[in-house]
Amino acid sequence: MLIPEDIINDYQFNITTNINQLKTYLINHYNAETLTCYKNSNLFLTKDEIFATLPNKIIEFYTLNSKNVVKKKEKEKFWTEDEEVLNQFKAYMDLKYVVSETADVKFKSLMEGFNEHTSRSYPVTWSKNYDTMCQKLNIKYEKKLDERFANKGGNGTCFVFLKSKNKKDIIVTTNHIKPQIFDHIPYIPISK
Repeated sequence: MLIPEDIINDYQFNITTNINQLKTYLINHYNAETLTCYKNSNLFLTKDEIFATLPNKIIEFYTLNSKNVVKKKEKEKFWTEDEEVLNQFKAYMDLKYVVSETADVKFKSLMEGFNEHTSRSYPVTWSKNYDTMCQKLNIKYEKKLDERFANKGGNGTCFVFLKSKNKKDIIVTTNHIKPQIFDHIPYIPISK
C-alpha cells in the first residue's frame, strides 16, 4: 500500500514556487480523502485515483494562494503607518507650510502637493487614517460642510491650520503697495 505522502513526494512537479506549501496542502487533502474512502468502502485511494485529480488540486492550491495574497495586500499598512514616509510628509510640510491660526489650506491640496513632491500617489481624500496622522503630527484641522450639501449626505471638506510659505503677502505701506512676489513691478503710488 502506498500512502498519499509517498505519492506526493515522488511526483515530479514542474513548479518551484511554494513547493513545500503545495506538498503539505496535497498531502493533507489526500490523507483526508483516503480516510474517507476507507471509511466508506474499506479501500484506500490508489495512485491512479490520486493522479487523476492531482492537476486540479494543484490549480486549486495556487488559486487559493493568489486570493490570500490579494487579501494580505488589502490588509497592508496605510502609508501613514510607515515611519519613513511619515517623516517625508512632515519634512514636506515643514518646507512648504507654517502653522496658521485659521484653517487656510484644503487637506486635499496639501496631499496633492505632497504627491507631486514625492512623485508618488497617496490618497488625497480624507479618511480616519488621516485623523490619526494629524493627531500624531499635532496638525490641527477642521471639516467644513457647505450648508447647500448638508442634507445630501456630503462629508464636507477638510481644512488644515496651515499657511503656505510660497504665497507672499502683499505689504501695504502708507505710500504704495508692493507685492513681494513681483519685485520687478514698478512703484505704484496711492492716490490721495
